[in-house]
Amino acid sequence: MSNLACDREFFILGTELRVVVEWMVPVRDRGDWRCDWVIHWPGLDAEKRYTFGVDSTQALLLAMAMVSARMESSDHDVVWLDESSDLGLPSTPPHPDDQAHETRILRHRPGGRRIGPAG
Repeated sequence: MSNLACDREFFILGTELRVVVEWMVPVRDRGDWRCDWVIHWPGLDAEKRYTFGVDSTQALLLAMAMVSARMESSDHDVVWLDESSDLGLPSTPPHPDDQAHETRILRHRPGGRRIGPAG
């Protein structure tokens, strides 16, 4: 993993359980940019993943959007500063046809490069 770029601490609603997310500094990887990220769920192994972008900014923004989607689809109500649903992260707009479209947008970039689990 690369050096830490930024992190954020979330909580599971109604508890004091912390969910810590770390985004690493994007690095060049085979002509594109890769941003590794880790979710530290309480009581579970760290969830390590990565995203690719055409530049370092896109890689980091897509990594943040993937974390947002992961938090929103978890079995827990994850909150940031208060009990609102706003996690303060970028997200992709919903597709009118189905919710699975969001994942397809984030899992493929022009040229067919997939993003997915690290390791």
